[in-house]
Amino acid sequence: MEFAIRKAAEEIILAEFTGNIIQDHRGNSIVLLYCGERAAEEERVRQVCTEYIEACRRYFYCKISCYVGETVPITDVMNPYLVLLDAEYRNVSRTGEVIMCRNVRSSAPSLTSIVLDSLHEWSDWIEHGNQEELLAELDSRLRSISADQLTVETLTALYHAFLQCIYYVLHRKGLTASHLYQGRDWPDAAAVTKSVEHFRRWAANAVSSVISLLFTQNSLSPIVQKLKNYISEHLDQELSREELAAYVFLNPAYLSRLFRKETGMVLTNYILHEKMSKAADLLASTDQSISEIADGLGYCNFSYFARLFRKVHGVTPHDYRKSLRKTQMQ
Repeated sequence: MEFAIRKAAEEIILAEFTGNIIQDHRGNSIVLLYCGERAAEEERVRQVCTEYIEACRRYFYCKISCYVGETVPITDVMNPYLVLLDAEYRNVSRTGEVIMCRNVRSSAPSLTSIVLDSLHEWSDWIEHGNQEELLAELDSRLRSISADQLTVETLTALYHAFLQCIYYVLHRKGLTASHLYQGRDWPDAAAVTKSVEHFRRWAANAVSSVISLLFTQNSLSPIVQKLKNYISEHLDQELSREELAAYVFLNPAYLSRLFRKETGMVLTNYILHEKMSKAADLLASTDQSISEIADGLGYCNFSYFARLFRKVHGVTPHDYRKSLRKTQMQ
């Protein structure tokens, strides 16, 4: 599906503009438009992205959103990229839309960069247990801030950004701050920001604690287990990715990546297999007609249900039940 979506972007968006498509290490598809001396017209970009979203809906039966940043020199591309990541992370209500993002500029770019990175690159390092790399990067960032900017206010802002980063990782894993604190009293901002050294020690302890928590959890995060339970209890309904994401309070695109990473299965395929497994159980243990079973699993079209059942089990529902009865008579 990801390959198909990128190919569609190539055929629709890059047919109108010169550019390239890449995929970052988080699984996001990034479309770079090369504007030269003349920037692409914003309204035309919006129109083409709208056509692309509609094509994905029509041909791939999926909902996607396009986040569009500002035109910048190639040497400054990292900042708008982080702005787009931040917009995607914070979006929990709009799907299937073109979302125009405006670059946020600050008189203290180093601090702005720290806050943005803390929710993305740093969270990736925490998730993968890269404690040394994270703390080395934090030291580097602290040294890059000029003496007149490195104040208690700067450390306080960084303290809250770092906490936000930790809570973000816990949320992605279905954990809460209570799992981390476990009744312990953590130092507040006033204690942490007494000096740079106080902050460094607190950051090292915080990162060590959260990584230890993540790597002592079961193989499935609570959020994926919660999702599996919800699917099991609602097999009679048509379950959309957006509905499931709203249930666990996550962005739909991130939920799909998390589910596949932890289970090895695409979310839609998992739902299909669960429904067809339930159908097989009903065929074996009840006298319900095949049409009743299909309807009870949310399939109004009998032929479509039979086709999906055969895709999963290799035989039609009728032949499946017939073979079971034949075996029971022997």
